[in-house]
Amino acid sequence: MFLIAPKEEATGEAVMSVADAKKSRAKWEAMNRLRPNAQNAINLACVYYTLGEGHKALAAANTVVEALAGDDVKVPANLKSTAIFNRAMFLRGFGRFEEARRGISEAWALDKSSAYVGMAEAEELLREGNWAEGWKLHNSVRGTREGAALALGLGEECKYWDGVEHPRHLIVINEGGTGDRINYTRWLPELTARGISWSFFCFDELAPFYERLPWIGKERIIRESDKTEFSPPPSHWTTTFSLPGPLGAKPNAIPPYPSPYRPPEHAVKFERTDKRPIVGLAWSANELFQGGLKVRSLTEGQAMRLVCLTADKICWVNLQHGHKMPFPVANVEFETWQDTAILLDAVDALVTVDCGTLWLSLAMEKPTACLLTSSQDWKFSSNWGSCLTKYENGPSNQLFDAEKAIDALIADIRKGLWPRS
Repeated sequence: MFLIAPKEEATGEAVMSVADAKKSRAKWEAMNRLRPNAQNAINLACVYYTLGEGHKALAAANTVVEALAGDDVKVPANLKSTAIFNRAMFLRGFGRFEEARRGISEAWALDKSSAYVGMAEAEELLREGNWAEGWKLHNSVRGTREGAALALGLGEECKYWDGVEHPRHLIVINEGGTGDRINYTRWLPELTARGISWSFFCFDELAPFYERLPWIGKERIIRESDKTEFSPPPSHWTTTFSLPGPLGAKPNAIPPYPSPYRPPEHAVKFERTDKRPIVGLAWSANELFQGGLKVRSLTEGQAMRLVCLTADKICWVNLQHGHKMPFPVANVEFETWQDTAILLDAVDALVTVDCGTLWLSLAMEKPTACLLTSSQDWKFSSNWGSCLTKYENGPSNQLFDAEKAIDALIADIRKGLWPRS
């Protein structure tokens, strides 16, 4: 059976891309006509889901799960788990989190060998505020954690830091997408407060931000391009993504940054022609491992609906990298994350989806409105800063729906409730 998951464990590639789903749709529809069985039905359901046809996907998954229910049905536990898990992931896409939670837990109880199901279970624990168990499971099943240590050539003599031992020297590896690499640095000062000697391995593109932060600083940073021996050699390692668990982080006490992220020195300034606030707009996330499926993004049409219905109230500036927006959005050329920070510094506020630009904006303490689809990530059950205003879509009868969130933001802009002057 196919499995709905962000990426394939061995290669890091999407389990099923949108292109693959389009090519194989006719095949699996024919297979279900000729050989209507659970495996073929779930595979077709995954094709429908990947193509955004949520109702067809859920109907097929419901049929399979119901057929496999009962003690008298003899089917391997891992196959039953896959069917239940896929249906739960479909339900997530509609924002039906309580139903999804029950399915994911049932699938995990049936098959604890699947890292994918384990990650989903961890995310639901985190969503409901059980961070102690959620981070423990998250850190044990997330393959990129061990991959980060292997990429640095750290052997078994360098132990993973579990928060119990006091390391002689700890190397913290930046892990995850750009937003994660920014967001989770907020826990680094806790290491200093605990008297832990630590260094920070980071990717070159974000290193200038960390060098400008007094609570990280150049002396702790090891860049990709440094190619030097670790000095001092680390006794332990961890990743930024792994820190909340060992540090005993709590969902109602997320630490603020000791000081905000800063852009490089610049002279960029937008000339005002009236009293409208100047607001950046980032409407699409990269979602690199979704195989072309967009679960957090708006369409350009949705972005332009927002713009056109508020252009008399807002002067919009495009912060969507690599994409030119139509009038009345102002377009400015930018390439790097340093350029993005300069533009964020120059605008009054930002409207964005869940992407790297969101987390950079929050780290810079910029007033930020985040548009969340029905399948919103677990993180947004917590408060990540006073400058964030969440526009949640809530459950929907459409996959990855954002229309209600967009409508709510439009209404607040027209009433003068966002952004506040």
